[in-house]
Amino acid sequence: MTLQPYDRGVLAVQRGAFEEAREQLELAGSDGRALLLLGQLASSGHGEPADPVRARGLYERAADLGNAEAAHNLGVLYATGRGVPQDQAAALRWYQRSAELGSVPALRMVGLMYGTGQGVPVD
Repeated sequence: MTLQPYDRGVLAVQRGAFEEAREQLELAGSDGRALLLLGQLASSGHGEPADPVRARGLYERAADLGNAEAAHNLGVLYATGRGVPQDQAAALRWYQRSAELGSVPALRMVGLMYGTGQGVPVD
């Protein structure tokens, strides 16, 4: 059985071989799961300096492909101002997109933001 680049990348991450993981995940191309994992590696700095700006770009590509977790992670970046200017309205939009893609935690964040008036009037 031949493993696909995404699967080889996941196995490399599990072994702590982050450079190999990045190589394999980049070979996966437009696989939203691979882009999400690359973004997580860039955000956390595993095997490289943390780069939230690079993470944002990878998350955006994955979210554009329908990855709910990547859209949620973008909401977190905008809510905290990590790698982007802090922007509660943008955070809310990304959480809403993530919720539309089926993320329950993002739906909770949307409710909290409306309930506390973050990025929108209290409602």
